[in-house]
Amino acid sequence: MLIGYFDESGTQAGSPACVVAGALGTPANWAYFEPRWRDLLDKYGVPACHMTAYETRQRPFADWSDTRRLAFIKHAHRTITWNASVAIAAAVVCADYAAVVEPTRHKDDVGSPYCLCIQKCLTQAVNWSRTHANGAVVSFVFEGGAEGRGEVEKMFAEAKDDPAWGPLLGTLEFRGKECLPLQAADIIAYEVWKQMVNQRVSGHIRDVRKSLYSILSDLSFEDCYFDRENLTELVKKITLKRSSR
Repeated sequence: MLIGYFDESGTQAGSPACVVAGALGTPANWAYFEPRWRDLLDKYGVPACHMTAYETRQRPFADWSDTRRLAFIKHAHRTITWNASVAIAAAVVCADYAAVVEPTRHKDDVGSPYCLCIQKCLTQAVNWSRTHANGAVVSFVFEGGAEGRGEVEKMFAEAKDDPAWGPLLGTLEFRGKECLPLQAADIIAYEVWKQMVNQRVSGHIRDVRKSLYSILSDLSFEDCYFDRENLTELVKKITLKRSSR
């Protein structure tokens, strides 16, 4: 069995990109991870790790020196990469979604950017399990703060009924950030969101962040993104499938 913990970034109105990302591991992996993550939080006197607060130097990170900040985030990255099996991410360029998907009659078939990202995370996780974990069943835990839970639950139920995917899908849960692996997912989701904004939305205005390299240099990574080209192809496939019925 595998468990995937995923968080979202950029689901608020006006965000240039929507991202869902996190990591897969066995129950034993996560059982080993949790006390080590608590040790990290206790060592630095942090009740929980939220990347938005860390990046903007809000409490509890407000008065930290650069040295302390770097030591903390490196420790966090090591704790993630030593315990997770693979990082998984999916992203949508929101302006491209608005231009390509929203004017069509297939918006409900494509799903919202948030639901589309989750759907791709599900398929990537199952495909990874087939290739690397002997087809182990994958259960999913998503951070419960974003809108669209009902849409996601409907999509997941339909996937469970699909003989191609259902046998490898376990349970679906939504939990808060008190769930420690979701704090790790928060870090991955934030870094992927920054990567999307810097590389895909703004036209390669910056190199890949060192903090993203720090995670991915020691952890396998499966990702998928939807820009104008990919969304156009997706709508075409849906249109063709609908017309053939």
